[in-house]
Amino acid sequence: MTDVSESIEIKAPLEQVFKYAVNHRNVPKLIASVTSYDPTTEALWGVGARFAMGVSVKDFRFTQELEVVELQLGRSLHVRSLSGQPFKDARWFFEHTANGTRVTYEITYDLPEVFLGRKLDEETRQQLDEQIRADARQTLKNLQSQFEQP
Repeated sequence: MTDVSESIEIKAPLEQVFKYAVNHRNVPKLIASVTSYDPTTEALWGVGARFAMGVSVKDFRFTQELEVVELQLGRSLHVRSLSGQPFKDARWFFEHTANGTRVTYEITYDLPEVFLGRKLDEETRQQLDEQIRADARQTLKNLQSQFEQP
């Protein structure tokens, strides 16, 4: 299992950044590898809300179902995969700073030997790992770009 943690400071009020980041409609705009993020429950918000997430990483395309397992308003969001691999958990943390908001995005994933019926050689595993890490960094840059002009 691999953990990735990336942080960024955004020059915007925490309340605005939090509200944008945890809105399910914004997930495909933020997370580079996510192609869709659709509710599978009536609840669109809060603990127990579930979503089908379409993902494209390199030439792998798959869907995972996620559930919000923890939400602390203005502080954090934790979603967990209900369908296993490769993504296990994603966590967002938000804190006030002197210049705005520090956002930390953490994901946990596991690249098994065989994924989606395809045996992963070491080179493919390394490429997928690098892409997932790059996507985590890009996710925060995408969030930052919603509030700051380059």
